[in-house]
Amino acid sequence: NIKEYYSKGNVSYNHIFSLNNLPESSKYINEIKDILNCKTDGEAITYMRNLQFTQEYFDKILASFKEKYINYEEYEEELRTKFEKYKEFVHLDKQDNKKVQEMLDIQKEQYDYSLQIVSDLINSNYSIEEYCHHNLNIDLKDIEQCINIVCYNKRNNISGLKKKLENRNNKFILELRKIVDNMSTIENYNLFDYYMDTKLSMKDFEKLTKKYNLLTPVVRSFLNSNKNVFMGYTAYKINKEVELKCNRIIKGRLVTPDEKIQIFDFLDINQIPLNSITYKTALNRYLNGTIDITKKGYTKKI
Repeated sequence: NIKEYYSKGNVSYNHIFSLNNLPESSKYINEIKDILNCKTDGEAITYMRNLQFTQEYFDKILASFKEKYINYEEYEEELRTKFEKYKEFVHLDKQDNKKVQEMLDIQKEQYDYSLQIVSDLINSNYSIEEYCHHNLNIDLKDIEQCINIVCYNKRNNISGLKKKLENRNNKFILELRKIVDNMSTIENYNLFDYYMDTKLSMKDFEKLTKKYNLLTPVVRSFLNSNKNVFMGYTAYKINKEVELKCNRIIKGRLVTPDEKIQIFDFLDINQIPLNSITYKTALNRYLNGTIDITKKGYTKKI
């Protein structure tokens, strides 16, 4: 049962579906099936362009479809939507073929990226929130958009998939509590500690602490003290090349270029954005012996 299949939120298959119950007797019906089986709007547009569809021809194959398939209403809106998008491209095509191809390529890239993210999310056994917690530069809004793109193109049940993913949230709530506790207990908790604890954007962190009643005064204070980062601006920039050339003396000893490179690598491996705060904190804690920069994660925390 195709509807039951979609309601389970399953997106790990190569083709959308095959309308095996449609009559095979008509060339028109086969073309309808080909359009519906296109994974993206871009593929459907390319298919119709190759066959040089006109409004008259589309109306003719749609009429044949209605005549021979009793449940045509289930697919009519989608077919019309794809054809309208095709007409937009035909209009552009007359003006700039290069622009049309660029737009088709962008659509395909967006779909491929979205499918990769959603597949990775499902296979990770994380909830949406937990997935963002573990992956830098992917926020809740990005995930929502990826799910919508994949579900639209695969005719999946969006609410069913989201509900399935939300059921995985119990573990994440515990992780969120730990982060809030760390903000209260770790002395001079800063951006380095934050990104060691979570990869959530600060906007998402505020949103989720509100959602789970964890937006404490300490959390508010931390967010307020990092407004530049919270608003999405690049803060406290540091230039690697300049840093490697300069002499940096900490606690009476010169930090070697190799040690600096190890710090850069440590931040990269742990998905910690490079800025002056995260770099200097990692450097100081390495020299204090509180982190091991040859490994992923802390050996201990101060």
